[in-house]
This record gives sequence, C-alpha cells and structure tokens, in this order.
Amino acid sequence: MESQRGRIAEKQHRLQDLDLAIASSIKMLRGVGKMSDSEKFSSLKAQRLAENESQFGQEIRQKYGEETVEVANQHYLALSESQLQKADALEKELGTLLREALTQNSDATKAAIFTAHQEWLKIMVGKQYSPAYHQNLAQMYQADERFQKHYDELAGQKGACQLLSEVILTKLR
Repeated sequence: MESQRGRIAEKQHRLQDLDLAIASSIKMLRGVGKMSDSEKFSSLKAQRLAENESQFGQEIRQKYGEETVEVANQHYLALSESQLQKADALEKELGTLLREALTQNSDATKAAIFTAHQEWLKIMVGKQYSPAYHQNLAQMYQADERFQKHYDELAGQKGACQLLSEVILTKLR
C-alpha cells in the first residue's frame, strides 16, 4: 500500500507540473504573460509527454508496468535542452541516413544508422539502455505499424523502418 501511495503521489506531482506548464502556455498564447526560455522548454517537454501519454499511455503501462513508465517519463522530463536538441538532430540525421541506405545499400551508411539510433536511444532512455532493450525495440519496430509509419515518413520512403530494424538486429547479434 505504501509503494502504491508513493506512485500516486509521484503521478500527482507530474500531473501538477504538466498542468502548470499548460496553464503557462495558455497565458502566453493569450498574451497575458511571458514565459522564460526555461518555462517554454519545460512546457514543450510537458506537451510532448502529454501527447505520448494520450496516444500510448495505457498500452505501455500494460506492457511495461506503471513503475517503468514513470521512470521513463521522469527521465524525459529531466532532459536538458541540449540533450533534447541532440536527440532531435540525431532523429533527423537518422531519416537522412535511412533514405541514403535505401538507395545505396552501403555498409558504412548502415553502421552510421546504428550509431545514430543508439545515441538517440541512450539520450531518450538513459540508464535503461542496454543491447537487449535496443534489440527489443527493433523487434517492436517490425511488429507495430505506427513505428513503420513514423520511420517511413522520417526517411520519406517506404521500407525505412524495416531497414532500421534489420540494421539494429544485425548489429546486436
């Protein structure tokens, strides 16, 4: 009961932070107040997390459990602006590399794909990263059409997600 109560308190705290970030964003949009760069960044992360929770929250809690999801969410909210910028840049680079690999099929490009994805994943999951985690994610990419859509759109070509998954699984074997 104590641990459940602690998780509820953590969730309440996270929801309060999210509510404050959204309220600040609304005020700024209405021209009522100004947000500092730090508040804008916190609001951006809170909005991204809220979107993710809305789309996948129930599903990921069923698959991975409440505690794992909360740890991941806290890690995400703790990312610095430079870490998030680096992750965004790596994701864009990944799209370019996937597009290139689909037309050239070079071993060097495939190695760069793996490295970019691994670096991105290490930023996004922090201490939870392991080769097994990475491998499981690659398998999910193959099984879930939402990932397929995301990576195919990122690269601008069908087959990008399949290629990414194959590159990761080959590298980690």
